Amino acid sequence: SMSPLLWDPLHGTRSIRPLLWDPLHGTRSIRPLLWDPLHGTAFQGGEFVDGKRHGQGTETWPNGDYYEGSYKNDLFDGLGTLATTGAKYVGMFKHGLKHGKGRITFKNKAFYDGMWQEGRMHGNGTYMWPDGREYTGMWAGGLRHGQGSMGWLNGERYEGPWEGGEMHGNGCWMYTNGKSRWGE
Repeated sequence: SMSPLLWDPLHGTRSIRPLLWDPLHGTRSIRPLLWDPLHGTAFQGGEFVDGKRHGQGTETWPNGDYYEGSYKNDLFDGLGTLATTGAKYVGMFKHGLKHGKGRITFKNKAFYDGMWQEGRMHGNGTYMWPDGREYTGMWAGGLRHGQGSMGWLNGERYEGPWEGGEMHGNGCWMYTNGKSRWGE
């Protein structure tokens, strides 16, 4: 049987596939951006399971921030891209938080590439500062923690243990003149 023709008040016409109103952009489109009053965002694609976002989708905030990727139970879950005014993260999410392997690049050109747990740098990863300093090693709760190596632009390096973001215990300093020393 034929589908009924639906009235489109914008164009004063009837069509089989109605154009849906997109309040974020003030436009109508066949693939709707659904306004989400709970999150104050527009959501496109994906599907809803029991009223919750599920599967692939794109969410856009009024300030231009966006998330594009996988949803599960209304939260970012799986592979996704989260772009905000200050940074862009590409990687894995779990229960709405960065979790697993991912890379974040900040507006100031600093970046972290490595493992995440519950939204924080955790496990093995590399952080590069805008001034050229680079740390590669273990992280815990967003801080350098465990074995790691820190390098400076002038060629100096420190390799050794870290605790709570600070050098800790017996490590090795390597200098640009080729000399090295062990110590605190």
